[in-house]
Amino acid sequence: MLLNLIIIKREFFQYFTEVLVQRIVNAYNLKVVNKFLKGGLSYEGNPKLRNGVYMQMNLDLYTAITIQPVVNTARSPKEVEENLERVLTLINSAGFAGSSTAKSSGSGGVAPYAPVKLITLPEFCIQGEPFDLDFPERKKNMLITIPGAETDKLAKKAIELETYIVGSFLEIDPQWPDRQFNTTIVIDTAGDIILKYRKINPAIHFELSASPHDMLEDYIDDSNIPISQQLYPVVDTEIGRIGCLICMDGHFPESFRALALQGAEIIIRANFPEPLISSPNDIWEVQNRSGAHANLAYVVAPMLGGMANNTAPQNITPGHSMIIDYNGMVVARTPYPGEAITGTVINMEQLRRRRLDPSRNFLTLLRTESFRDIYDRSILPPDSYSGGKTPPETFTGLTERATTPIIQSFIEQGIYKKPNR
Repeated sequence: MLLNLIIIKREFFQYFTEVLVQRIVNAYNLKVVNKFLKGGLSYEGNPKLRNGVYMQMNLDLYTAITIQPVVNTARSPKEVEENLERVLTLINSAGFAGSSTAKSSGSGGVAPYAPVKLITLPEFCIQGEPFDLDFPERKKNMLITIPGAETDKLAKKAIELETYIVGSFLEIDPQWPDRQFNTTIVIDTAGDIILKYRKINPAIHFELSASPHDMLEDYIDDSNIPISQQLYPVVDTEIGRIGCLICMDGHFPESFRALALQGAEIIIRANFPEPLISSPNDIWEVQNRSGAHANLAYVVAPMLGGMANNTAPQNITPGHSMIIDYNGMVVARTPYPGEAITGTVINMEQLRRRRLDPSRNFLTLLRTESFRDIYDRSILPPDSYSGGKTPPETFTGLTERATTPIIQSFIEQGIYKKPNR
């Protein structure tokens, strides 16, 4: 008798809660309600209200996607726009690589098992990298501002699909109109840019992009935020803590670690060129797996499936998008060029449990005192382009960036040994 009474009261409370929330929906704009619900309104089972349908939304378990486009190397705003439209079309297909998009209510209003909540795009995803186009022509024809018309379209798509979208772009910033940046952004489900990362380690032998390190004095603000956190930002989201790297950054284990020591759980590393991808080199996979394993983090690594209309071979970016889990295992991959999409389930709960295990818990085993003096000195000096100094505008001018003087100093210090001939 008492048990039946408890069950009736519980069912009545659940029904009352549903009616109350439905009335709120009818009375207020749905956007406002969604923000209210994100603030914690829930009942037993932690349902979320999406378009009037209750859904069991467990964001510890979701699907991450890599989009692998073939980009037409852009030399005009029209070509940038065409590439963007194709990327948006591919984003619409994200459900093929996962159980469904977060927008779907599933069967009978039940949430999908692991909805698509993270969609990643590679470096150069809407512009390509035109190796025959110097900075003045780039600025006029194919660089974008962030935020801008292009990122606004991606923001609308993030809102539509209720997913996070991450992409890398060649950027012109009105604050520094004499240089380009290679920039990754994270767009949240409300369409807001919540993280902007500018590539710290551009490939100085064939890339015109400036690094924030090249202009440290002008770039870093006067806040108490450490420099490493300003250069390698991490954002805490409902799907985990996200940090970003681009291409060449992966050559430096310190880049992965700078993110991991801020708590990054998902490291998105965009793109890489041949001959470092295919066997027997496999450097792309080696670096991604090592970065994940050594830092107990997921590494989501989207690639271009090719760059058409380029002076370089189309398959200089030959696909091989991959996702690595926190144990360093490849759990999703597209091992071929061309357009492709792949995804896997991200289990944040299991990652966080793994990080509590003392066994091979590398971040907690760092003996920083044993190598601190290595980094006390500057090797590649900062501020090459601070205080009115400008970076090279042409590919022929990249020779001035060569580290030949540093190599010579390494020989003199005995770090490098000069060959006999």
